[in-house]
Amino acid sequence: MEMTPAESEEKKQPQEAPDYDEAVPDISVGQFINVSGHPQELDRNFGFWSICAISIVADDAWAAGAGSLVTSLYDGGPPGVLYEFVVVSIFYFFIGASLAELASAIPSSAAVYHWASVTPGPRWSRVCSWYAGT
Repeated sequence: MEMTPAESEEKKQPQEAPDYDEAVPDISVGQFINVSGHPQELDRNFGFWSICAISIVADDAWAAGAGSLVTSLYDGGPPGVLYEFVVVSIFYFFIGASLAELASAIPSSAAVYHWASVTPGPRWSRVCSWYAGT
């Protein structure tokens, strides 16, 4: 079925751009809208100490650290264990800051595998997301 010249002209005409001012939600004073455009549903009442407590409780490295404590004491002694704890805490700070940056830039309930699909770019996004999700 062939198109008439009038129909082909209609196909070539660019569509009218949407009016983005109408899509912006009405925000009352004090209401927080996150990056994705959704209103904040939960209160943000985490303080410094509560975040530190959650990170220590949720961290599985303590089990591995307790299992290798004998080896650490034998190789480095008490000063080695102490300095190791300081160095590891600094690296945990960097990891926590990076995850906080990702969570604020790309809020998602999928978290790790969603960030792994967005950050590497279109070429490696599916592979990285698959490995992060498994």
